[in-house]
Amino acid sequence: RKDNKTPVIATPPRGGTATGGGSFPACGGVATVTAIPNDCYEFVNWTEDDVVLSNDPVYIFTVTKSSTLVANFEFGRQGYEITVLANPPEGGTVTGGGSFPACGGVATVTAIPNDCYEFVNWTEDDVPVSMDTYYTFTVTKNRTLVANFAPKRDGCEVIVLANPPQGGTVTGGGAYDCGDDVTICAIPVPCYEFLYWSEDGVALSTEACFTFTVTGNRTLVANFVLTEYEIIVLANPEDGGDVTGDGAYDCGEEVTVTATPAEGYIFVHWREADMIVSIDAVYSFVVTASRTLIAEFSGTTAIGEVETSGITIYPNPTSGELKVESGEWRVESVEVFDVYGRNVSRLTSHIAHPISIDISFLPSGIYFVRITTENNVVTKKIVKH
Repeated sequence: RKDNKTPVIATPPRGGTATGGGSFPACGGVATVTAIPNDCYEFVNWTEDDVVLSNDPVYIFTVTKSSTLVANFEFGRQGYEITVLANPPEGGTVTGGGSFPACGGVATVTAIPNDCYEFVNWTEDDVPVSMDTYYTFTVTKNRTLVANFAPKRDGCEVIVLANPPQGGTVTGGGAYDCGDDVTICAIPVPCYEFLYWSEDGVALSTEACFTFTVTGNRTLVANFVLTEYEIIVLANPEDGGDVTGDGAYDCGEEVTVTATPAEGYIFVHWREADMIVSIDAVYSFVVTASRTLIAEFSGTTAIGEVETSGITIYPNPTSGELKVESGEWRVESVEVFDVYGRNVSRLTSHIAHPISIDISFLPSGIYFVRITTENNVVTKKIVKH
């Protein structure tokens, strides 16, 4: 009935610790001894007098005598496996796992959150081991490390700006949840045109309305440019005079074009396509589009009081009133046409002599007077100032 003593020792001592030894009051009691390896060591077996008793680190047996149990450890020479996982899997990517050839090596595992997620911590067996996305440690055993991610809780701010500010308006800025689709639009004001969207000086899109998925705060700039237009001036006929003022101009800029008639010519009007735009030789306007302006000149050789077939029209040029003398011929009608062939004035009955036609209401330019008599038709060119 004497006590049985069962001491436990670790070999080598630095290999680990052994617990559970002591005195047991009677034969037949149950004892449990435990071997706990230190870092870089592994448990091998329990022995008594070099006889192997168990390969389990936790050894349970019946006490029948006093004995000395030895927990045997050895330095870990085989490789260790480091496993890294992401939680949840869509939260991010993890790197740095793998096999390490010997105990004592240094490993670094990395957690990279995906869009709309943020890194929380590294855990092992649900116990936090690091708050850093880069976790460096000494490899002493097999480990399974979990990188934990969480959805971003804060909203994302989208700021939209115009460059230059007077170039246009921008829409679509504001607060959004991460993962939302956002459309921003750039609307140029007159005289400006949209070029592209940029962020931190890097061009992103040439589409005025640009759609993207929000994954963080962003500041986007709509870049506008002042429109430039071409003004072309021509003379008709070419030797009728000189024209100036052509060139490239910014939209909104005031331009002045000038027509100077050559000797033997007079300026009639400025024309754009089929429309008379000014009767002034010096014509000023604000540029809002590219334009081709033609200065119309007329020769003065046949202008004056000219008699043809007994018909005289004067004064020519005139500022408003025309006189017609037909001599012995009876005038049946007097018609005035513009340079486009449109009838702008007509006398067809009760034509009293002397004949007078008021064209003061007509704009300056070249006109043709057709006089129909009882015997013939006479057409004369006149200039209205």
